[in-house]
Amino acid sequence: MSSSMNKSQLSQALFEALKGRQGMTKTFAAEIIETIFGVGQRNDVDGAGIAKKTDGIIATHLLSSEGSKVTLPGFGTLRVVFRKGRIGRLPSTGETISIPSTHVVTFRPGKALRIAASKEI
Repeated sequence: MSSSMNKSQLSQALFEALKGRQGMTKTFAAEIIETIFGVGQRNDVDGAGIAKKTDGIIATHLLSSEGSKVTLPGFGTLRVVFRKGRIGRLPSTGETISIPSTHVVTFRPGKALRIAASKEI
C-alpha cells in the first residue's frame, strides 16, 4: 500500500474489508466515507434543485463551536484550536510579516496508534 491514501482508496479499503456483508457495494462504501469525512462537498440538491454544501459528521462537529473535539478511541483526537496572530519573517528576504490569527485543526494520536506505529516503522 502507498504511503498516502485518498478518499477513493479509503472507500475501496472499506469495501474490501466488508465486502462479505449484505448490501455492501463500492458505492455504499464511498457514501459511508463521504458521510464521515466529507468537507464542503456540493453533492446534495435541495427541493428547489439548488446544490447545497454538506459536511461530513466529523467536520460538522469540529466546526460547530470553538474547542470542539472528536475522539476515536485507540486512533486519536481531532480538535479545533485558536492560533493567535504573530510576527514572522520571510526566509528568502528576511522581511517581517504579520501572520493573522486563525483556527486550525490539530491531531493527537491515541496510545494504541502510537504503540502500533513504533512497532511497524
